[in-house]
Amino acid sequence: MVKNIGMKGYGTTGAYDGVKFVNVDLSVISGDSVNTINRAGIYLLNGSDSNTLMDNFIHSSQSYGIYLSVSSNNAVLRNVSDSNGWFGVYVSGGSNNRFTQNEVRLNFRYQIYLDFTSVSDTFQKNIIQASSYNPDSGVYNSTNN
Repeated sequence: MVKNIGMKGYGTTGAYDGVKFVNVDLSVISGDSVNTINRAGIYLLNGSDSNTLMDNFIHSSQSYGIYLSVSSNNAVLRNVSDSNGWFGVYVSGGSNNRFTQNEVRLNFRYQIYLDFTSVSDTFQKNIIQASSYNPDSGVYNSTNN
């Protein structure tokens, strides 16, 4: 397990994943700009717990803006996830993630998608703007969150 990484002010364009943490804890991703990515702008997976994602701009990823997979207790604050191919925010597995004051807008399928395996995630004061392609694409919750 890796701990205590700080990433601030990076710019990523054209990669497969913009920022990808696998089993990384207690770290911060802030002030990054991620554009035109093949899969996920910011991707936390396989037990990447207790991290902070804040003040990032994710634009035009082919699949996901912010993707949390089997990761818990993360704080996602003041990010913009804009014009991504599938989802602005996708949460699958994990629990107790907090999403506060994010702008999630104009993503193709859903702005926020909560998979059935996620529990006890909290969303507060987020701005959500559906795309014109799918005007009912605000939040999809397949869980009992």
